[in-house]
Amino acid sequence: MKYEHFNISFDCELQVGNYYYNKNMLALSLIGAKTNDNKYAGQHIATLTVNLGNDIGNDSEMPFCCAFVDTNNNPGAEKFIEENQLGTKYTRFGEPVYAHSGFCQCPLYSFDQTKLEALDPKGFAEYKKAYEEYLKEKFQ
Repeated sequence: MKYEHFNISFDCELQVGNYYYNKNMLALSLIGAKTNDNKYAGQHIATLTVNLGNDIGNDSEMPFCCAFVDTNNNPGAEKFIEENQLGTKYTRFGEPVYAHSGFCQCPLYSFDQTKLEALDPKGFAEYKKAYEEYLKEKFQ
């Protein structure tokens, strides 16, 4: 996957995970692809999502495979997500959902489960397990 940031092009791999706090929340990062000629191989390139909590309004919990996109620190995140068909903006009552971080509005995206699992099977499995454990604890 190609990612453009500050006029630099990076060959990247998507890393799927979850946050230390709110373990049920999807965390997506871009890591330099492990190729012979990539001087950024294995290095953190960008964070696509941000941990702004589970609440998406009206006492609704964060749905599976959804996350707020960090448009404050990564203004190209939405373009990257849409160009690579990783997800779409999450809507409720026909309107996009946002969370505020300072003066920035971070949009909520629904990510393609099949794509995330194909791009990072191990990370996706760990995220899915954490999400299921969260639900089990919450509704027991």
